Amino acid sequence: MDVENRRYSQVKSKTNHPICSVSLVVFLCLNIAMLVVGILRKDDCPIQNKIPLYLLVAGAVGLMSKILPFINRKFDFCCVDVLVSLLYLFEFVWIILGSVWIYSIYPPNFDPSAGEFCNKTVYLLSFWLLTLHWSDIVFVGTGGTAGIRPKCRLWAPVDLNKNLSLKGLTIGYKVFLNETKSCV
Repeated sequence: MDVENRRYSQVKSKTNHPICSVSLVVFLCLNIAMLVVGILRKDDCPIQNKIPLYLLVAGAVGLMSKILPFINRKFDFCCVDVLVSLLYLFEFVWIILGSVWIYSIYPPNFDPSAGEFCNKTVYLLSFWLLTLHWSDIVFVGTGGTAGIRPKCRLWAPVDLNKNLSLKGLTIGYKVFLNETKSCV
């Protein structure tokens, strides 16, 4: 029981940091906005009809990838960890596809009377959020969050001494206070 209380205290202290809380709320709001605009404006971009789909899917997957870790803090299911990792991989691939769809029609025509157009809200939301995603990837990939990263954890505390190196990027992996669990 003492180990469980210590673990909970560590997780709580890592995830209740003000920077973590604010960034989580901001990204949840952005994901909801993407989902809503994607649904409401699904037919408002005939020049590239995949842009509203990009918003819809990115919003839904983004919501799941941010909410599932919090649910898993209580239940600690390994399959949820695997699912969240797959969601992150899917998000990265989806960002690449979105880049092709969104940046390829820049600058779009916003005038519906001109035929091939894209709704201004749909396009600008997609464009700026995609640009924000790429900026975030570069920022995190170059170690720009080194001072913040140890403070923000959606999962249990990570032992940063145990990591994998991938082309200069350090990726800490999940260690539960020397506990092991099987994902099989």
